[in-house]
Amino acid sequence: IRNLSNTPTYTFVSGKDLVFTGHKNEVKNALAAYGNYHQQDYEEMLHHHFNYHHHHRDMLASLFQARRGSFPRHIHFTTQRNRFLESFWVRLHGIAFGRRTAVVEATLASPSHIELRVQGSDGVTLTLPPEADRKSLDIVVNKVRLHVEEYEKRQVILRRGKTWRICAQEPRPDYRKGTGILDVYQDSLRILLPDESPEALRRAAEAFARPHTNGGGGDVAVDYPIYRAGEAPAGIFSHNLIILDSGGGNPYAQRIRNRLWMECGEGGVVCQEQTLTGEYIAMQVVPHPYDDRRSVLYVATNSEGLLGGNLFTRRVVHPYYLNGLHPYWNNVALLHIRGAFYRIYEAGGPLEQI
Repeated sequence: IRNLSNTPTYTFVSGKDLVFTGHKNEVKNALAAYGNYHQQDYEEMLHHHFNYHHHHRDMLASLFQARRGSFPRHIHFTTQRNRFLESFWVRLHGIAFGRRTAVVEATLASPSHIELRVQGSDGVTLTLPPEADRKSLDIVVNKVRLHVEEYEKRQVILRRGKTWRICAQEPRPDYRKGTGILDVYQDSLRILLPDESPEALRRAAEAFARPHTNGGGGDVAVDYPIYRAGEAPAGIFSHNLIILDSGGGNPYAQRIRNRLWMECGEGGVVCQEQTLTGEYIAMQVVPHPYDDRRSVLYVATNSEGLLGGNLFTRRVVHPYYLNGLHPYWNNVALLHIRGAFYRIYEAGGPLEQI
């Protein structure tokens, strides 16, 4: 919640509403010290009473007049997903391998001194605030002091090796870490079936094309296009893709075969020198072959009948994010075989049963 520390935040709470039982002042306790938090306490209000005011013209006009400063003196930012790494004038280089969360605290203590605390990441890029003294500036990151003089660049790129140092180039993160399988839904999406598709595979494609959420209501107003491989339009690779396959019948799978975390065959899967045999469904999200900022989800099975019984292919229900990581969806690979589930959380990570 401290990611909102630099954003004017207004909260309406009531002790009569079960939503707030035992949690009435949690947000207040986390944000009040930053000076941007405003809480209104009501005696009788229930949270759904506020629905009538969501589109009040005066309220919308007031919100649209608000402006956030681009260079607050203090930033506290936490992320669990490599799609979300930037807060104001600080950008993390990604969540470090083996870690699930990255945190950065940045303070412009004075025009000549910036203090940084970085956890769970091996690098950070600073866009220098206008008041920073480029003639002589100390940057202290995790107690390591770095000094620059007559600095002309707009940004300072910091990386950790044996110690922290200033670098010339920022690395690209593994964009899929944290969002996992769901990363294909972060941008425009198309779904590809083999030319010869059994009914179970078509139903699975329709489930991915019209996902739901486990939030209030549950419906998502999308219907992503589904194509057979031989009918795919030109420009199909300008989108994220979901490729469904059974028995190796989808020719588009060949474009990503060397990127997959698991090798899918007729009798089972091979992963990291492990062979698991039996009927399976394997879901793997990998970098797009022509743009690693995009993603491709490969869904393969050797038994179409499993698709209707698998919780994640029968009806696609996205977690409605408040906090935390979903133990199944937020992995780069999810395998269902012999009644058990296995996952790979991040690129290069181990295959583990869950």
